[in-house]
Amino acid sequence: MARNSIFCWRVSRFAANNQFFEFVSSHFTHFSSFFRFFVSFSHEKPHFLPKNLHKFQEMTEVKTQNAISLKGSAQLVKEFFDFGLSSILYQRGLYPSDSFKREKKYGLALFVTNDKKLEAFMKPLLKQVEYWLAKKQLKRLVMVISEVKTKAVVERWQFDIHTEDVDEDGENAHRTKDQKTIQKEIGDVLRQITASVSFLPLLEEPVSFDVLIYTGKDTQAPEDWTESEAHLIQDAETVQLRSFSTAVHGVNTNVQYRSDY
Repeated sequence: MARNSIFCWRVSRFAANNQFFEFVSSHFTHFSSFFRFFVSFSHEKPHFLPKNLHKFQEMTEVKTQNAISLKGSAQLVKEFFDFGLSSILYQRGLYPSDSFKREKKYGLALFVTNDKKLEAFMKPLLKQVEYWLAKKQLKRLVMVISEVKTKAVVERWQFDIHTEDVDEDGENAHRTKDQKTIQKEIGDVLRQITASVSFLPLLEEPVSFDVLIYTGKDTQAPEDWTESEAHLIQDAETVQLRSFSTAVHGVNTNVQYRSDY
């Protein structure tokens, strides 16, 4: 369905199966620049390379390695969501601890799911997210945690996404940022998610989760996705977490929760 305004799409974990999503794989392309130097010398003089050639080649190599494309950035942000959403599910106890495996990433010991049913839900969802990121259509991703019995929303993890004005190819297809800086910024956000148990209320009732996707104009959504309300929390407490940027996509994170829970 094509839409002419920003819509919120709901993906329910209870409806997940391997045929639930239509997705397009997106691969990071490494771009390399090659330079050839032509230096003319008199045959009567010895031949020398330009004094700063080696230094220039090093600078060119570093610049190429730090070039971030739209698809490359989409892959980085998708990877953040993979670890981020799994960390929320683990830290908030929505699944047993044996449904997760420990993995080292961003200099941290993080948990990712090894539950087959949850994987069947998350993987195609994240592929669709990556595709929309690469198409500059994703505006916001929200994980909503609700009580199973009352359907009342108790937590709302919101990730706002800003996309720079870049093209898929051509001269305006790249931004430059140090990869280590990006990894550190992402790690700082994940570290805060891990530490959230120190201030969030204990979830005493059985809960479930939904993922809400906010898209831009004329976005084509998978047929089995449904339009949704925002699932806001009235009089919510809000904690702003750190943000990170790939120089192409910026992600701002906050968590809202019921103050009376």
